Amino acid sequence: MQQLGPWKDANWIGIILPELLWMGLLNHYYGFKEGAQLSLGLARASAQATGVNPKEFKKKFGKAPKQTFSNTSAYKTLNAQQQQDVIKYLKLWHQLEPFIHALTPLAVFYPDCPLNFLFEATAVSKEDANLDEFKQVLSTFFDKYDKPAIFMMANAVYIAFCTNKLKVIVSDNRDSNQDSALANFPAIQYYPDTDESKIVGAGIRSTVNMLVAGDESSQEWPNYFWNRGLKLEACDYQGIYQRYE
Repeated sequence: MQQLGPWKDANWIGIILPELLWMGLLNHYYGFKEGAQLSLGLARASAQATGVNPKEFKKKFGKAPKQTFSNTSAYKTLNAQQQQDVIKYLKLWHQLEPFIHALTPLAVFYPDCPLNFLFEATAVSKEDANLDEFKQVLSTFFDKYDKPAIFMMANAVYIAFCTNKLKVIVSDNRDSNQDSALANFPAIQYYPDTDESKIVGAGIRSTVNMLVAGDESSQEWPNYFWNRGLKLEACDYQGIYQRYE
């Protein structure tokens, strides 16, 4: 909580969804398990590129990167050398190609996306992405209580755990009501079929609100995302903000 700063409210559709969408695309194309690992790979590569020693991630209270690399806006803070280092690490770990495949819609339809540096050596065109398919995938994340959105948010919390941006202290009393809803984070894999997974899901939603609203990165990306979307095609989701906000 000290690292994240004071709690602020964040709009799900307007701000949080565009920030986390890249992880939702990974989940869509590669499944929840591999999508989570790929998401973490990019976040750790970025943390390492900004000067965080990978050994810090193995420490109980290791150093954390300044940025929350679950958020798209955070990648705008990387300079040219850091971007090159991220690409180098992803190539070394054989993870770059999955990003090229999953994030092509962002590269094609959103030329100013902060993640587009991953495509530096890969030429993409309008023929490489289908707008109707992208719209359909995007719509699966509108409901923040639905499984695709919850697992996208779970990736963000997973990254925060694994890059030392978030810690959960569990009491010695197994029956304590003071423990965080995230104390049994792995239970989210059963969402929404168990009561425990629903509790963890609620904890994930509130934590993501802090991760996004508390990040110091510019939030120009969410505004650009929706404004650019209106240029691509007139909005036909009447009342979507009122329904899911």
